[in-house]
Amino acid sequence: MQRDPQQFDEPRHISTGSDHNAGLRHLCLTKSELADHLRMSTRQVELLVKEGRLPRPVRLSGHPRWVLDDVREWLRNFPKDAP
Repeated sequence: MQRDPQQFDEPRHISTGSDHNAGLRHLCLTKSELADHLRMSTRQVELLVKEGRLPRPVRLSGHPRWVLDDVREWLRNFPKDAP
C-alpha cells in the first residue's frame, strides 16, 4: 500500500515537563511510535535503519529518537513504485 506523506499522522504528545518547551512536543518519535506511524514492526524499523534505508535516529539521553521532519522528508522522497 502506498502512503501519502501528507497523510502522516501526528504523533502523540511527547511530554517535555515544562510549558516553555511546548513547541518541542512533536519533534521526535520513539522507535515504537515510528513503527506505529509507518505501520510496520519495530524490527522492520531496525532493519531499515541498519540498511541505510530509513533515517538514522538521534540519541537523547541515550535513547534513540527519530526527528519527525527527517521522517517526513524520507516519506516525500520514498520511491513511488517501492513494494
